[in-house]
Amino acid sequence: MSRRRNNHGGAHENHERWLLTYADLITLLMIFFVVLYSMSKIDITKYEQLAVSLNQSFYNGSTGVMQTKFERPNGEPNESGKSIDKEILEASKKMAEENQRLKNAEEKLQQHIRQNGLSDKILVELNTKGVQITLRDVALYDTGSAALKPDAEKILGGLAPFLKELPNKISIEGHTDNIPIRNSQFRSNFDLSAERALNVLYYFQSQEVKPELMSATGYGEYVPVTGNDTPEGRAANRRVNVIILRNTGN
Repeated sequence: MSRRRNNHGGAHENHERWLLTYADLITLLMIFFVVLYSMSKIDITKYEQLAVSLNQSFYNGSTGVMQTKFERPNGEPNESGKSIDKEILEASKKMAEENQRLKNAEEKLQQHIRQNGLSDKILVELNTKGVQITLRDVALYDTGSAALKPDAEKILGGLAPFLKELPNKISIEGHTDNIPIRNSQFRSNFDLSAERALNVLYYFQSQEVKPELMSATGYGEYVPVTGNDTPEGRAANRRVNVIILRNTGN
């Protein structure tokens, strides 16, 4: 009899371990959904409400046991849990729509580049920031100048329709190599890169891209994509990035 009791106790202990693993899994899943929610809606008040509701809905303070349903400790339905669930679904839907919109924009831009033979001047990629359009400086400017070439206006003019049809903000970044510049027009590579980015912004504005959606930044030589120890590396670092940014909130 004593041996039977010991075996039964072992089975009960294994069952309890399974419940702990399951509770850990539920906790990790909820943390994942909280992260998704906070990424899609940067709203501190709603975030705090979400945390309180999740704590009330998924944890029974009197027993220390995780609950797997949106219920209050007395067994009544938790309406706030239903609301949170709906908001999470809506946020996931918006995120999926945003990803699809950016993917479509990237595909259209790639097609435009191929059709117009611009592959040696423009690179387009979809990354964590959004859709990044990288323009080589030789396609836009003369050495040491921030004035757009006539051909550069044709290139940018072909991109403008794609920017106008999207509601996303647009970040324009100017970058240089590490060769110092100092003349009557530019004190440093910061000045040169910023002026180049601004001139791209002004051109897009002339093409009716909404100015309230655009910003321009000069990074000088300080965000290289490769080393500056070869002519090829320096040429790659001299660029302007036009980034269609991901929407992170309403």
